[in-house]
Amino acid sequence: MIMVSPGKRTCRPDWPERDWRLLPNDVIALIGGRLLADNDLDYYMDFRAACGSWRRATDDPKKKHGADDPRFQPRMWAVQKHSGRPRRNRVVSMVNLKTCRLLSKEIPMLRNYRYINATDGGLLVLWDGGMPPWQPCRALVLNPFTGPMACFTVPIFAEGIRAVP
Repeated sequence: MIMVSPGKRTCRPDWPERDWRLLPNDVIALIGGRLLADNDLDYYMDFRAACGSWRRATDDPKKKHGADDPRFQPRMWAVQKHSGRPRRNRVVSMVNLKTCRLLSKEIPMLRNYRYINATDGGLLVLWDGGMPPWQPCRALVLNPFTGPMACFTVPIFAEGIRAVP
């Protein structure tokens, strides 16, 4: 019979506590690679955030050519934007089409930008709300998992735009 004192959790008294920070780098890289193979970029970012040794053993999508690395580009994600209450306006729901996992993610940039659409992989297309006539608006494409974005200034012309019957 195993006796457990209040406030202390243990499975077996003869097992030493595990220090997960000390996992071998090849095991850490294997776990990170598996997460990237399923395009679970949010899990990968959380995994890297767990401890410094895991960050050092895995590739950083925010360094060097990480934004261009296809492993860090969202693929096979479907995006649904929430609307209604202002607090929910910063939330998008995403479904990983490979694993069928649903993710609701708050995007802080939606405080200042409006959601326009998403690419077929899961990048978000946003704009700053500049209004015609002849006023340039700033559009951007955002990777909601890793944070890199590409900004564009796009002129919008009200003249000559007609409703399609």
